[in-house]
Amino acid sequence: MEVDVFLHEEWRDPRLLAPADKVVLDPRWHPDLWTPETYFKNSADGRLDKVIFPYHYMTLDRSGTVFMAARVSMKLACNMDLTRFPHDNQLCDMLLSSLIHSNDSVVLQWKSFRVTKNLSLSQFKVLDGGHGDCTKKYELKRRTEFHAGTFGCLYGRLELRRRAGYYLINKYAPSTLIVAMSFVSFWMPHEAVPARVTLSVTSLLTIVTQQYQSATPGVSYVVALNVWMIACITFVFLGLVEYALVVACIAK
Repeated sequence: MEVDVFLHEEWRDPRLLAPADKVVLDPRWHPDLWTPETYFKNSADGRLDKVIFPYHYMTLDRSGTVFMAARVSMKLACNMDLTRFPHDNQLCDMLLSSLIHSNDSVVLQWKSFRVTKNLSLSQFKVLDGGHGDCTKKYELKRRTEFHAGTFGCLYGRLELRRRAGYYLINKYAPSTLIVAMSFVSFWMPHEAVPARVTLSVTSLLTIVTQQYQSATPGVSYVVALNVWMIACITFVFLGLVEYALVVACIAK
């Protein structure tokens, strides 16, 4: 999932002193300043936005507090369970951690976490799923050396509620009508062989084609939409089998 994040960070460095209440620092000073070296742990790709000018600035006040703001665009790797697709809700976390500083030197804390109100995508409604702490202890063993440390971690959770309107109109409604159309053959006399066979076979081929053209996610397990389409195919196929049994019984 690709997101745009306005990231605000604030820390205090007693070695720095501003000549005024607040000073905007030159971005070129950034490599020479101490920073908490935070990064998004589950980011597959990311960049600082630069449309007209870089969306990045830093300020310093008299107390030595440094404030940094940046707009970051990134692709998040989220674990999704699509078993109930397209009636599923998904949770996607943004994991923010310090790359090199353990809790001995840096303690990460949320000041606020907000999701844009009324944020809506073509298939999802995005809600604030909460935020919290995910700090954990890491242990690393290199040959004879053993390193351990607790690194701060914060998570901000996005709740994605899928909109099922597209699938109701383009999948459920047509497949329901095709199954209902195949049931019309039950009211036809058994002597009308061409009409009943044509109607049943046409319905079966149409529903099978719709199954393979359905916009299902490429996962290795069965999702709810697959169950619906397979059930529709089964009903249409059983209607054709029923007529074959009727013809066979009459022929006897």
